[in-house]
Amino acid sequence: MSRTKGLLRHQRESIFQKCINVTSLQDLLSVQEKIAEDIRTTEREISANGRTDSLTFHVSRLRLYADGIVWFVLHPHTIRQMAKNPRPVPSIKDQGAIFDHTIESAKRNLRKYKAPVLICDITNILRFGDLLVCIDPEVPLVVECKSKLPKPEYIMQGRRGRQISRFTSMMRYLHEGFSKVFGEKLRYYAVDSTYKTDRNWDILAEVCQKACKTGIAQKDISEYEVLWAYTPEHRDSLGSKLVQLQSIVSGPEEHKDQIVYFGTSSDLMNMTDGLYPPPSAWPIPAEMRFAVLEGDIEIAHVLDGRAFERKSLQGEGIKMIHKDDFPIHVTIDGIVYPLSRRFIYDVLYGFETVDSCVKGLIAFARKLQSTKFPDIQGNMEGKPTIRHVENLEEAKSLLNSGVDDITLVSMSASLMEFIWQGRRPDASCNSVSGDVHDANHAYAILDLQTFKKLMSNYGDGQ
Repeated sequence: MSRTKGLLRHQRESIFQKCINVTSLQDLLSVQEKIAEDIRTTEREISANGRTDSLTFHVSRLRLYADGIVWFVLHPHTIRQMAKNPRPVPSIKDQGAIFDHTIESAKRNLRKYKAPVLICDITNILRFGDLLVCIDPEVPLVVECKSKLPKPEYIMQGRRGRQISRFTSMMRYLHEGFSKVFGEKLRYYAVDSTYKTDRNWDILAEVCQKACKTGIAQKDISEYEVLWAYTPEHRDSLGSKLVQLQSIVSGPEEHKDQIVYFGTSSDLMNMTDGLYPPPSAWPIPAEMRFAVLEGDIEIAHVLDGRAFERKSLQGEGIKMIHKDDFPIHVTIDGIVYPLSRRFIYDVLYGFETVDSCVKGLIAFARKLQSTKFPDIQGNMEGKPTIRHVENLEEAKSLLNSGVDDITLVSMSASLMEFIWQGRRPDASCNSVSGDVHDANHAYAILDLQTFKKLMSNYGDGQ
């Protein structure tokens, strides 16, 4: 029998409470298991009885809870990289026993590493691997679970090879701050800024609480920015206010090319790019988060582009050119740096304050001005080259033979563990990715730099 709308909501609230009351790594994995179990149950219900709005809504909210867990564990920049690989949200029901194996692998990795383990397929935003072992919140270990493994010479063939190509490129980027992506004519560079953002979480919590009591609440953050929270029955009245606001903020003739940006919590919850935290991860009272997730209240945020403009002062200025693909033009010492709309949307959907964003834009442009980007050599097309080693002697031989013409090294996970256990006490080494079945039937796939580091840290460098 299909579950009722009220029962589904009760079950979501129970799971949500478990998500916000995690106190241990085991709790973290257990609540993900619960989310996975309920998603699979609901998918089976849809398959048996047909799709309904209440069932699809149920699954979508469970995945948003899982996305919120990701935001509490991983660094935001890492989340953005993990969300880049385009693929449909996977069905758990269709994976059958393979997904059960993934859960068991998650438990083994938790015992082994004593670090947070994330189950990728229950989220909207983790699109690399089946598990992430978050030894480092910026550079996690990627684990792929398979029912059987190919022979070493076939590792890079087909879809598997494309996956390995992409996530090894991405892992190198996270580890070193630059990388090429195989199959793309692009080079990626990370530019770190020490600037710390300020966000309007207090204002957001305030309007949410008022809306729960009065049905609608408005906060004029500045002459160019307005935030609303409202219950669904007030949506139509808000629409007329937005029309009035559009005519006001469009302003005089000299600003006729300006654009007003508009976003809602519903828009945010439909996004799968990992750029902004979902309501489940907002640092506002839990009852307000749940109300937004359930649609009991909605958020609308309006932002005029003029809010970002700053006249040149001491060689610094910002001009908005909305027709450009990179509309934020930051001028530093006479040099213009065009930047993307993502910064605008971080105010709109991430609730960064405009002043914080402006300061961050200028700090980022100054960092660009002083950064020297390393040259990335090598063919930008095709797949990385890979060599497989069966034992320690082959690994030593490969290292001594000169390996600069290859990109990846594969070996059994048990061999990597054997080498790793012989490390010096102060050594550190991260496996880039794993294709895991169990300890004796698994491939560890290492980029060349990690392989060299692993071997150099073996014993006394023997």
